[in-house]
Amino acid sequence: MQNRRLNHMRYPDKKMRFCDKTPFIVLITCYSGIIQSQYNSLWIPDTLSGTKFNLTLKDTFAQFRSGNQTITAGINQTKFWGSTLFFNKGDTIYMTVKNELNDSTTLHWHGTHLPAVMDGGPHQVILPGTIWQPYWKVTNNAAT
Repeated sequence: MQNRRLNHMRYPDKKMRFCDKTPFIVLITCYSGIIQSQYNSLWIPDTLSGTKFNLTLKDTFAQFRSGNQTITAGINQTKFWGSTLFFNKGDTIYMTVKNELNDSTTLHWHGTHLPAVMDGGPHQVILPGTIWQPYWKVTNNAAT
């Protein structure tokens, strides 16, 4: 009986209890709308698998914030990231990288051991309109 009295003292009127919570619910709803309008959802590119890969680099545009377009470089019709490549230990990988950008560029392969001349980076510039064809045998275990 005593618990019933305490509850009655805390919430003498059920309508008052509902009204006390309503502004909080409305605030959360409005705030989540603001978040959605300011940021785009995370875009993740497709994955590719096999031993032969054709990669075409092109100038593209991406919108990271509302109202602002950014010039980016995309690979195989992506906005700005390249695909994740899957291959197996022991495979010989053949890449064909075509640079259709308006500028020189370079690529670097993360997560695999390979000869330096096939690894890309600042010493391996790909001029506009040219093709680079690195290849290597996969000798290491899975990595990223």
